Amino acid sequence: MQVEHTTNDLNRWFASAPVTTLTGARKATHRENDGPWKTAGDRPQPARESLICRGTRFVFVTGVCLHLSKYFGEYVSKTRQSQVDVGSPRAALLWAQTASPRDRNMTLIEDTTMNLPPSDYAAYPPNPEQRVKQKNTVGLIAVITAVIGFVFACIPGALIVGWILLPIAFILGIVGLFQSGKAKGTSIAAVIIAIVGTIVGFIVFFTVVTDAVDEAFGGSDLSVAESNSGDSPVTSGDSQDAPGSRDNPLPIGATVVNDEWNIVLGTPREAGDEVSAENPFNDPPAPGMEFWIVPVTATYTGDDTGLAWTDLTIKFVGSDNKTYSDSCGVIPDNLNDVDEVYPGGIAEGNTCIAVPAGADGLWSVSAGFTGKPSFFSTS
Repeated sequence: MQVEHTTNDLNRWFASAPVTTLTGARKATHRENDGPWKTAGDRPQPARESLICRGTRFVFVTGVCLHLSKYFGEYVSKTRQSQVDVGSPRAALLWAQTASPRDRNMTLIEDTTMNLPPSDYAAYPPNPEQRVKQKNTVGLIAVITAVIGFVFACIPGALIVGWILLPIAFILGIVGLFQSGKAKGTSIAAVIIAIVGTIVGFIVFFTVVTDAVDEAFGGSDLSVAESNSGDSPVTSGDSQDAPGSRDNPLPIGATVVNDEWNIVLGTPREAGDEVSAENPFNDPPAPGMEFWIVPVTATYTGDDTGLAWTDLTIKFVGSDNKTYSDSCGVIPDNLNDVDEVYPGGIAEGNTCIAVPAGADGLWSVSAGFTGKPSFFSTS
């Protein structure tokens, strides 16, 4: 006899069905609400099938949940890694202290209110330990040489020693600058001292030369002797109105002096016949010119010896404002024939100059190469 079961009957049974063991004979059960089934043989046996289904369903659901949680966790982790808003410096510090090592590698969102660096900002690498530079022996030698050369360059008598040492120090300083891994301070100091010392050496040299020139020629300017001026000696040419200047010439026979000579010019005279008689081979004067002789008396007052014809120069300045100094040839009692004289010695002789006919002008005498001339007038 086949019994038809409705869906409500099956659901009611599944809800109230007891769990039975999988081993052993089925025990007949009877409940008042079992419905039409009166014996265990008439009831369906879903216990084994329900357990398998439930286990399979549990495993499936569990696996799906695990996979979903894995993918969801990776998605959240990537999203948080791309940007994390720390909000404030205190929150950032708290986050750095509590976050996991993986989360600490995340890039912070730039917070313009905090003036935080951008996400692609690369922090400066830690400063490496500075390498201690080795002592520069070449630079040390250079600076010592430069100092010694500088000292000698300031001493006039040892100036040449400084000029030898300073270039050596400069070269050693340059070599020391190009040594890698060595200290450069001493080399730089050596180069600077060498340059400054060279400049100082040139200044000292020119000072010495100037002093020597002044000493050699500074006393060559002639001045009017006290016996002529009545006052203290006045250097000729100091002013246009000074005695012995071109505007105020001295009379012939007046004495002019300097540190080494007392000079007196005699009265000039026309000496064409004397010159011809002294040597017939002398050339005659050019047309419009005449030979005039000027007697010179020079007393040496210096400390060593003096040579009058090299120390003294006689010239004629004509009314045409031209200077004449051409010699006449061989003349009698030539001053050039007088040898050197010692202090107190007197050199006397004649000087002959070719001048315009009539010798209308002034005669001048100067001492040394740079001495100012003193002018004399015959009128």
